[in-house]
Amino acid sequence: MKVQKVTKSVKLMVDEKFLEKFEKVKEYLGLESDAEVVRFLVNAYYRDVVLPRLKEFKPQKPAEEIVAEFESWNEEEKKKRLIRETDTGEEDLI
Repeated sequence: MKVQKVTKSVKLMVDEKFLEKFEKVKEYLGLESDAEVVRFLVNAYYRDVVLPRLKEFKPQKPAEEIVAEFESWNEEEKKKRLIRETDTGEEDLI
């Protein structure tokens, strides 16, 4: 299956320090175009930072399941579970 590609144009205004860093990264990676540098860095960041964090998130329960669970609690349990810690201590939510 052929992957459809789209053009994403990015124009950056940078200072000399940033330009030096960018050129050093480009040279270090052995890449020839600015687009290759951006593509490499986005893919590496996604792989190393974003993807691991996405894997940590567990799917949320459906609202109906949360409501049913809440309704099954007695009043004591509701008060116990519905307490939020704040900077100044605890505050009842109900």
